[in-house]
Amino acid sequence: MMKKWINLVPFMMALLVFCACDKNAEVKQFMTDFSTAVANQDMATIEKMYPEAAEADSLAFVFDAEKAQIETLDDGSVKIVLDEGQDITLQKGEGDEGLKIKESHGVFVYPQDRMDFALKTGWYDKSLDDVENADRLADTLFVKYLNDKIAGTVIADLKSKVKITKSVYTDSGIRTSYLVVVSNQSNRQIEGDEYVVISKIYTTVGFGFSRNTISLGSRTLTGKPIPAHGQVSYTFSTEDGVEPENPVSTISINPRIENVLADYEPTGKEYEDYLNQKK
Repeated sequence: MMKKWINLVPFMMALLVFCACDKNAEVKQFMTDFSTAVANQDMATIEKMYPEAAEADSLAFVFDAEKAQIETLDDGSVKIVLDEGQDITLQKGEGDEGLKIKESHGVFVYPQDRMDFALKTGWYDKSLDDVENADRLADTLFVKYLNDKIAGTVIADLKSKVKITKSVYTDSGIRTSYLVVVSNQSNRQIEGDEYVVISKIYTTVGFGFSRNTISLGSRTLTGKPIPAHGQVSYTFSTEDGVEPENPVSTISINPRIENVLADYEPTGKEYEDYLNQKK
């Protein structure tokens, strides 16, 4: 009797291997068909196989049966893991629908610059599936929140690093000259259209105790790029040299929008902070 059981073991093992191969063959064929549909941008077929794919900007998926790791999970679904950091989980559809894609990671794709920024700000979370991340990336209120936050942070930082370091008159007489120096202690060049200096000019007139300070107008100083950790100088003159006062100069920082993102260093907590402030 024991001998008969021993003889049955190879047969049962072969049967199990056959069943496993048959099951994997169905999965592999499904994945091959999905990969072909993605390559052909066949949205009708894609959405039939993966209904939630309608939320994707675009898809990228190439199936290699040799490299794929196929695992049956406890709930009966099948997980396919690829070397490229992508995975797809399949489940049986209702009735005769066959296999469907339940969820995926790394199949929905986005422009590289957007993806880089989304990862750095925590907007895209690799622990979530593609559909959950698509919902996050569609949140335009976060974009507004982030733009406001970044603009405020960048401008505040530049204001602390781009300053007027000298605002004086240099001589007196028939003609009075004025000198204004702007320094830049940031790590990038400040372009000539990213700041404006307004210098208000004054002089004192009268005799003895009857003396008044009057305005001679103002000058708008801008246009010179300021090198990183460097400075630029502006000079101008007036005809009236009667007891000139040092000009009162103020600076406004208006960074270009394309430089705002370049200047900002994400913490990785931006999306989390955004969600917290919504509560």
